[in-house]
Amino acid sequence: MWMRLFVCFLLVAVRTTISAQQVPDVDYNPPIFRPAYKIGTGPKVIVDDTHHNFHTAEGRYRPFAQLLRRDGYRVNGLGANLSRDSLQNVDVLVIVNALNERNENDWSLPTPSAFSCTEIKAVRCWVQCGGSLLLIADHMPFPGAAAEMARAFCVEFSNGYARPGHRQPDTTDTFERQTGLCPSEITFGRNTEERVTRVATFGGSAFKPPIGATPVLVFGPDSLSLETTKAPGITPDAARVPIDGWCQGAVFPFCRGRVAVFGEAAMFTAQLAGDGSRPMGMNAPGAEQNYQLALNVMHWLTRANQCIAPLTYQDVGVVFDSDELAGNYSLHAQAEAQSEPDVRGTSLSHRLKPFNADSDVISLHYDHADDKDDGHSAAADRSLLQTMFSKKWIEKHAIPVSGAYGTNRDIFVSDSDRVMEATWNDCGGWLSAHNDWNSVVDELAKRWSSALNSGGDVWIKEGGQSDLTAQVVRKIKRQHPALQTTKRIHLIQHSRWNENKTTERDLNYVKANTHYIKIPDANRYLRVDGGDANFVAAAINHSEYGKFWRAAFEYYDPKTRLDFSDTGELLHILGIGEKGIEAFQKKYLQPTRGLDSR
Repeated sequence: MWMRLFVCFLLVAVRTTISAQQVPDVDYNPPIFRPAYKIGTGPKVIVDDTHHNFHTAEGRYRPFAQLLRRDGYRVNGLGANLSRDSLQNVDVLVIVNALNERNENDWSLPTPSAFSCTEIKAVRCWVQCGGSLLLIADHMPFPGAAAEMARAFCVEFSNGYARPGHRQPDTTDTFERQTGLCPSEITFGRNTEERVTRVATFGGSAFKPPIGATPVLVFGPDSLSLETTKAPGITPDAARVPIDGWCQGAVFPFCRGRVAVFGEAAMFTAQLAGDGSRPMGMNAPGAEQNYQLALNVMHWLTRANQCIAPLTYQDVGVVFDSDELAGNYSLHAQAEAQSEPDVRGTSLSHRLKPFNADSDVISLHYDHADDKDDGHSAAADRSLLQTMFSKKWIEKHAIPVSGAYGTNRDIFVSDSDRVMEATWNDCGGWLSAHNDWNSVVDELAKRWSSALNSGGDVWIKEGGQSDLTAQVVRKIKRQHPALQTTKRIHLIQHSRWNENKTTERDLNYVKANTHYIKIPDANRYLRVDGGDANFVAAAINHSEYGKFWRAAFEYYDPKTRLDFSDTGELLHILGIGEKGIEAFQKKYLQPTRGLDSR
């Protein structure tokens, strides 16, 4: 069995890594039934060519660049290091098979990062502010070279050769519905002509995407990554890593931007291999739909499938903590620092409008059914908002709501009222949908409409299910049929469990009638099983915020679990990004010196 694996991977390695035997098929010209943009007017796409890339826009990825240009995109090479200046006005950054100089002609371990810490920081800031990244890393050594960049977006590569468990010897790897091609807006496209049902790949690598990502290509049972110490080929000492459930393609939102990651490069270009006549890539037999998948990914990255009118994009300042160069990334809002570079990309019509503290409102939804972590989240939300703004601001711009549940309505915990009272009574109060659902629907429709009619937007921190939101939006659309709710009402959801407990009809409705944003699950950075004694002490002893943290901890003992993961949605709304529990404590549970408690 091992020998057969070795032979199979050796064949893949030989046909995908010998540069002298791979040239672009410049005559490849598949049909594009409905270009996304007029020729030369679409989003600006930059393909990295400054990191010893095996594939570039003028080299082996020329067919990819030509395909995008025919779809209306403006495509060029990068021609510079990654920085705030080189990313200025760029809409999509494409990085394919970058390498460290050490590995340009030596594909053996070690495989250092192709990118400096400064470059990784610049790219992450740019994506956080609304840019879109397509990151592609083929088999070893490319995953190793891309590992640090990928880790900045919570992606973990295996630095080896990936083999699907369903693959037959001497055949091209294929993904279909039964073998790992996952149905999503990426495979559905914008219409039936763009639907993808089969994708061919040519070796490549595997990776673990962040929680909440949308998988595109998934490895099934018996799939392996052979982590060789040298390529091409598989060394006898290669580690055999099971990759069942890992991906070779996935997409996910990242703050205000979007990220697509793929573990195989040939699938999105057209090459002639061997003696220069054997098709490999989009032009190969069995890969006839690959080009459409490439276009669908680009359409998703640039939101070409959403008819969103141009919005003024104001920069969101971003600054990094001192420990970030070691890989521990965290983001902060502009209010925390004014010195961060101005990273903008205003050419795309899909740019998101940042939260406007002067005109927008935030609806803070808690289900309290039956997981008690909502109590911790309420205290965290209040601490965050009052630190950044003031009690008077909360009264005017924040609307806390309890009982925002769905099919879990029968397990509502009425004791949660004590936490809501302690947290919100002195700054405008809160609404109880559990006590009077219809009245709360009416009140929310009134307050949301008031903000919308005054030029503001509505942001929903969906800490529960979306049944309540759906009813409010329905009411607003009846009262204001001309209002474009998909542009003005932004719903942020981080929890798949919350989605599963939402009535299916209502979930489908909010996805179709709001600007629905699914962010990665915040449990991974705002939850500590067994608690955190330092955090608890800082919270309950805080002279201004201690009273509602004490109520939250009496309601749900933090020794069982400290969990305000729903607050991750509020961090996203405010443009702060992912901030762990320790960083949250340092910033929002400091002594009240200088705080505006009015």
